[in-house]
Amino acid sequence: MKKIGRPKLDVTKNKVVTLRMSGEEYKRLRDYSEDHQQTITDTIKEGVFLLYMTYD
Repeated sequence: MKKIGRPKLDVTKNKVVTLRMSGEEYKRLRDYSEDHQQTITDTIKEGVFLLYMTYD
């Protein structure tokens, strides 16, 4: 019998990164994410992408 569930992605995301923040830093991140209707993860990914763009 075939397994039921989500289809496998071409690129798996199996790496986990943790980050410690102060309460104020977290509040600013959460507020920014809510204002831009993004998850906190998407906001952090966007920030990392912008760093990559300014690095080159």
